[in-house]
Amino acid sequence: MRYKFRYQTTLETVLISPLIYPWIVVGLSLLLFINRLGDALGVTIQLGFGTLLLGHVMFTVPYPIRTIGASLQNYDHSLEEAARNLGATELEAYARITLPLIQPGLVSGFVFAFILSFNQYIVSLFLSGSELTTMPLVLFSLFTTARRRRSRPSRRC
Repeated sequence: MRYKFRYQTTLETVLISPLIYPWIVVGLSLLLFINRLGDALGVTIQLGFGTLLLGHVMFTVPYPIRTIGASLQNYDHSLEEAARNLGATELEAYARITLPLIQPGLVSGFVFAFILSFNQYIVSLFLSGSELTTMPLVLFSLFTTARRRRSRPSRRC
């Protein structure tokens, strides 16, 4: 948001693109990509926390980008410049001026990402591996188990 560069629109489109695709397409394509990458490198990439983290980050990153970008749309750069003129370093000006002003966008982006990641059964199913169990997988398992128990006919005399 601060600097304009040649491929800014292309970069935004690539970062926002996971919003377009269904979750099953994202999960399956990531699984296939990880397998192909392992074949190309000649190693076996084990499904686990790293692959699960990659999938969740890829799926949830558009939401913080949009909320933080919206916070930066109305950001007044002269406030940071004034802090720099009063003796603050670039890091101090960022920490004391910019971060508090964009904090609502940061918090809402984190909340969106957490809620969506918590709801990602499909991506968790494809990328978690056999030893890692996530909350969406546990909840789905409990739901299907309870549903099966209710659908059984009762044996009353």
